[in-house]
Amino acid sequence: MIRIRPFATALLAATLLGATALAADAPRDRSRINGSISIGPGERAGDVETVNGSIKLGARAEIMDAETVNGSINADDGVRAKSLEVVNGSVRVGKGAQISGNVETVNGAVEIGPDRSVGGNVENVNGRLTLRGARVAGNLETVRGDIEPADGTRIEGDLVVEKPSMSMSWG
Repeated sequence: MIRIRPFATALLAATLLGATALAADAPRDRSRINGSISIGPGERAGDVETVNGSIKLGARAEIMDAETVNGSINADDGVRAKSLEVVNGSVRVGKGAQISGNVETVNGAVEIGPDRSVGGNVENVNGRLTLRGARVAGNLETVRGDIEPADGTRIEGDLVVEKPSMSMSWG
């Protein structure tokens, strides 16, 4: 027979309740197949994902990753995020925003203005990369896009322009 003392029972219950409270406070993920997602000003969320729709991050919102396939991401002033990724659409980063990881788009423009910080790379395949006084800790990369860095822009990594592969194979 296992005998648990009252103090040990109370400690175990408090630990389990504390873990449940922490899980309840954790920001929840938001996802949708068709339709846009909006995170309100000052709101917290986990990952924000949609397939056919845009993502709007209100001023001072805090999220993990934002991803969309067909749509844009608009991160207002003071947003904090780990990464912003788009396949077909643009990314705009507001004043004072901090992105700790990468900002990426395949087919679309990226606009990052003054007093913004990207801790990783800024990348695209097709589209304009516009940086006006922003700080990019990683690389600035494109394949077929235009790069427009303005005065005050600081790129701490490399400037990478890949030559598109034009080889064709006829089987």
